[in-house]
Amino acid sequence: MKTRVLPSNITKKKEAALIRQLGESIRYQRKICGLTQLAVALEAGLSKSYLCDVEKGRRNPSFAIICRIAKTLGVEPSDLVSGIKVTPIQK
Repeated sequence: MKTRVLPSNITKKKEAALIRQLGESIRYQRKICGLTQLAVALEAGLSKSYLCDVEKGRRNPSFAIICRIAKTLGVEPSDLVSGIKVTPIQK
C-alpha cells in the first residue's frame, strides 16, 4: 500500500521558523523554572548539546522529546507550543 502525501503550504523556511519558535518557548519556560540546560537535559534523558540545539532551533525534536522536556519543566506539552504561529493552509 502506497502512502499518499498531501501538499502543504509549509515551506522549509516556514518550518525552520516554527522550530525556532518552539526552541524559544522551551528556553523561556526553562528560564522561568530557574533551571540550567544541563539540569533539564539530564532530567529529560537528553544531552546538553541536544537541548541547546533544540532551543536554538537547530534540531526538530519528536513529540516524545517535547513531552519529556515538558514533564521536566512541570508544564503540559501544549504549553510549549501554544504561542507558535502557524499560517493556515490555503485551498
